[in-house]
Amino acid sequence: DDKWLLYDSNVDGNADVFRVPLSGGLPQQLTSELWDEFAPDLSPDGRLLAYHSFRRGSRDIEVKPLHGSAVERVTNSPREESFPRWSPDGRSLLYLDQRPPTALMIVTRLDSGQWSPADTIAHNVADIGGEWSPDGREIAFIAPDAAGTEAAGALFIVSLATRATRVVYTDRGASRPIGLMDWGL
Repeated sequence: DDKWLLYDSNVDGNADVFRVPLSGGLPQQLTSELWDEFAPDLSPDGRLLAYHSFRRGSRDIEVKPLHGSAVERVTNSPREESFPRWSPDGRSLLYLDQRPPTALMIVTRLDSGQWSPADTIAHNVADIGGEWSPDGREIAFIAPDAAGTEAAGALFIVSLATRATRVVYTDRGASRPIGLMDWGL
């Protein structure tokens, strides 16, 4: 709804998720568990908050309805699932498995309300995860270049329809190192 800015903070001793009005004002705490919650992302309709949590000791993806219903565990494994990002249509979550070799994964809410098994989109990606294209048809991510010579030396785009992956930019020689990426307008 373009009214809030989300962030995580450990101001009270463990990490929780907060939001602050863009118009200014005091932050509102959205999570308050004894374990850490990080990397929030708000669903396109503004009703669901996705984040990763250390509820079970490793990172897992959770979804919290902002109207007060129970938290939903999307993943529950010994893997290190993190940095969830809602698809533009709000039906799927893209996330990073930080356990080497890293991977980008997608889960989709089924008609039954359950989440689908994880679908691997890319392997050996940088530890910042990926980003949906505005139309939800592609995912951008950073990974080593084709020669494997740079730790995070290339920017890739993968088509979800065909799984074809293409290199958009390779940082040979570290003249313009890649840090973060996002889709422009």
